[in-house]
Amino acid sequence: MRSVGKRAIEKEPVSRRKPKRLLGPRAIERRRRKTQFWKRAAAVAVFLALLFSLTLVFKSCNLTSLFKKKTSVAKKPPKAPRIDTLLFIGAKEENGKEKALGLALIILREGDEKVAGWSIPENTFVVVPGYGFEKVSMALGSGVSTVTSTIRNFLGIEIEGFVKLSYEDYEKSVLEMRLQRALEEAERTNLNREEYARFSRQFEKIKPADVNLVPLPAKPIINDKETFLKPEEEEIDRLFALIWGISKEERKADLRVIVLNGSGVPGAAGDAAEKLINNNCRIVQTENADNFDYEKTQIIIYKGAKKWAAKIRKVMGVGEIFRKNIPQDLADITVIVGKDYQAKKEYE
Repeated sequence: MRSVGKRAIEKEPVSRRKPKRLLGPRAIERRRRKTQFWKRAAAVAVFLALLFSLTLVFKSCNLTSLFKKKTSVAKKPPKAPRIDTLLFIGAKEENGKEKALGLALIILREGDEKVAGWSIPENTFVVVPGYGFEKVSMALGSGVSTVTSTIRNFLGIEIEGFVKLSYEDYEKSVLEMRLQRALEEAERTNLNREEYARFSRQFEKIKPADVNLVPLPAKPIINDKETFLKPEEEEIDRLFALIWGISKEERKADLRVIVLNGSGVPGAAGDAAEKLINNNCRIVQTENADNFDYEKTQIIIYKGAKKWAAKIRKVMGVGEIFRKNIPQDLADITVIVGKDYQAKKEYE
């Protein structure tokens, strides 16, 4: 066995690396927590960077304005179809006065290929301005304006134009559904050239088979051996909505008004009633007052705001406003026409 001397031992290479030091449990836990902290910090940094990038994209695309435009388009109400009205009047003279023996109200709705309207019997019992409850045919005795006001009052729809012709021509044209011919046979009309041409173009395209005149729903009433027809309002409301899409609310007048003649001037109450009808009032009764000694027109409110009475005074040009706490289901306001009211001098 070879012996190793002192010199040999000194020449033996010696490693200078320090021996590994074993970590304790606490040190290992600290290192683990430190690693997790930096991983979480890196994840948060990535998330913030992504959020910032998305914000820039939204701003550049201006998506908010796009959403607003879509919302505004969605809320825009659909445009209502245009509706034109034309009243055909078949006139005949009896006992020195003209009567409307034929009445047909044509209602044209934009986009419809067919034409529909009301056929109104001459003995329909309605409020006629200046006459009270009377046959609708009697309205022509005070002029065409009284006829149109009467029809507007009980049907609740504006009459834009009229065509007056003899009853003989009315039978041969309107009752035969030949509306273009009725225009050509007109004795009188308030249509201007542009309106006449527009109706003429529409009627030329329409065949008689495409015209439907609906008989006005009414029930017979016998009075003094004479038969009248009372309009059935509920059925009229139903047919307006069904045929033309016009609701009762759209035709409803703001005020129900009684007009009484307290001036003694013939036609004063009728003239006042026509003015009020043309300003969205519904006349429920016209007759003479208890006397003809009213110097000033009276506007009596039963219920509702005073502004209603102020509206009537503005239309009539005169009127003293009073309020009476009397239960009244027939009307909202009564107008007693006094001597201060200036009615038109002549009827048409």
